[in-house]
Amino acid sequence: LNKAYGWYCPVSWIEEQALRKRVYDYRFMALFKGGVFCLADEAKLAMFEKNPEKYAQKEGKGLPSDLPIRLDYIHAHVLKAKDCVLRGKDPVDTKKIQDTNVKNVVPADGRESLVVKYKGRHYRFKDEQNLEEFMIFPRKYENVALPSLEDMLKDLLGSLGKTMAEPLIDAMTHLGKKRPIYPSAKAPESAALFVALHLKAFNAKKGDEELKICKNG
Repeated sequence: LNKAYGWYCPVSWIEEQALRKRVYDYRFMALFKGGVFCLADEAKLAMFEKNPEKYAQKEGKGLPSDLPIRLDYIHAHVLKAKDCVLRGKDPVDTKKIQDTNVKNVVPADGRESLVVKYKGRHYRFKDEQNLEEFMIFPRKYENVALPSLEDMLKDLLGSLGKTMAEPLIDAMTHLGKKRPIYPSAKAPESAALFVALHLKAFNAKKGDEELKICKNG
């Protein structure tokens, strides 16, 4: 094998910054200046053969020094979620959620058996597909971070605000019309009690029997 890329595809790395391996597959191998180069597929092989000088980098100018390493079963199971990046959440799943800007969705937990070590840190994955994606594009996912507690609270409050806006407006409208005063309660307490009872009475999640009790009460 050539010393610059080993089992990795030089075309994938130079063109896409992708770490694609083709181990022991002799269909897509090329010989150039005494070195054997492994290509990811037929298309990459054709590109290499068309311009081998471009892709046959000299030793030391090929792949980065830090490459992702998949841990075997024994070493993976020694690690706890707290020992992994993102507290064991899947970094690929986390980035997909962030890229789609979906709120209040928790990234999937990675499995104990699916662990990759990269630049001295450990990452867990929910399935083989996400693990393979990370192995090919580790730089894309290495700096993914979970949202801060402050951001999560903002999203939650924003979601609650949208959910509660219409019922609150309806309750305040009825309060203005009825202006109830409950026994032994002053105006502010009566207003607060009326709004609370109104929200409870018209809660869409209640059953018919519960609605009847709240409205009559």
